[in-house]
Amino acid sequence: MIVGAKYEVRRPQDTHLGWEKIQIVARREVATVTTKIKNETRQRTEFEYVAIGDTDLVALSEDDLHEDLMMNYTFTGIERLGQ
Repeated sequence: MIVGAKYEVRRPQDTHLGWEKIQIVARREVATVTTKIKNETRQRTEFEYVAIGDTDLVALSEDDLHEDLMMNYTFTGIERLGQ
């Protein structure tokens, strides 16, 4: 997901987010997870998104936001923030 991306609900009956429109305003790193498997160490970064849902400013985990957006919302474009 891209900062500034805007989405409109297409399946309101299925979304758990509950907003008609969503715009991503920021993406921020919240954790780095290290996993050791045998002789291999892997790291992955977890993010959360700050979004405006209708008029609410909220922070959502990447997993919660991504799945609902892809299944229940339509991408409508990118708007540069602050303009």
